[in-house]
Formats: sequence, C-alpha cells, structure tokens
Amino acid sequence: LLMSMGANLLTPSCDGYPAKLKFRCSRPPVLSVSGDPSLLSLRGLAVVGSRKVSPASRAWLEGELSKALVSEKAKQNLCVISGGAMGVDQLAHQLALLSGVPCLCVAPVGLAKLYPKSLIHLANVIRDRGGLLVSPFRPSQTVRKSLFASRNFVLANLANLLFVVQAEKRSGSLM
Repeated sequence: LLMSMGANLLTPSCDGYPAKLKFRCSRPPVLSVSGDPSLLSLRGLAVVGSRKVSPASRAWLEGELSKALVSEKAKQNLCVISGGAMGVDQLAHQLALLSGVPCLCVAPVGLAKLYPKSLIHLANVIRDRGGLLVSPFRPSQTVRKSLFASRNFVLANLANLLFVVQAEKRSGSLM
C-alpha cells in the first residue's frame, strides 16, 4: 500500500529519521512519509490555528507571513509545517506554495486515509511541488480524536519556530 502511494517508512534507526524526534522519549516508532524526506532536515516554521479563520488572522497570514516567505533565504533552507486542517493550517500551506517555499504536512491519520477531505487535493499539490507528507500512524489509520495529540507532538518537535495564529480556549491548536 505504501509503495503504491510513493511512501516510505522511517524508524529511529534509519538515517532519514528526523534528529529532532530521534532522541525524544515519546518519539513515534515509525513515520510514514510521502514526498521529499530531505525536508525533515530543514528549519521548520510551523503555523497552526483555528478552523474558522478570523479576518484579522487571514490578513496577518496573507500579509506578514507571505512577506517573510518570499525572501531568498527562506526559500533556501526553510519549510512551512502545518497539520493540514481546514482554516489556518491549509491557508499556511497554500501561502507557502504560492511563495515557492516547500511544505511539510503532518497528517492526523494514516497517509492512505487523509483527513479532512479538503486535504486530499492539497496533499497532492504539496507532494507535486516538492513537499512532504508525514504521519506517525500506520497508512490505514482512520481519524480518531485521540490521535491529534500525537500528530501535534510530531508537528511541534519538527519545528524550529511555532506560530499559533488563532485558537479557541479549548482547542487542538493550543495542545
């Protein structure tokens, strides 16, 4: 199944397993990856937030984040990391793609069961433009609320800098 998706498995004993996760006590025993695994060694700017993007958050992302991403330095050694959720996450991926900065999407499910459905098309664009999909779950893992904390752990630990753009008081963005 993984090979048909162009995906591979990385374990902590593999050379490509991210150093940022390798020495964590709660590291995932296996990562499913599809796309360019060299992105795991780049500096990561994680952007997460609410599914319902406020006009102020949208303006900040489209203005300030977009400006930061167009510099040559950003394009050379930076990737934008997010979780692929609707709202802030997908908007951050789209802005990175428009700026020519690669995306690393950490999925909350197995790579064969992408969620939300709006992520399926975006995931293909991310891979086609040199990005990477990562999942700490087996490829056939379907969505469960309890998995989001594991996804967020991986996302946060792959990042060098994390922006929580907008979040409700009780939300996964603050997790």
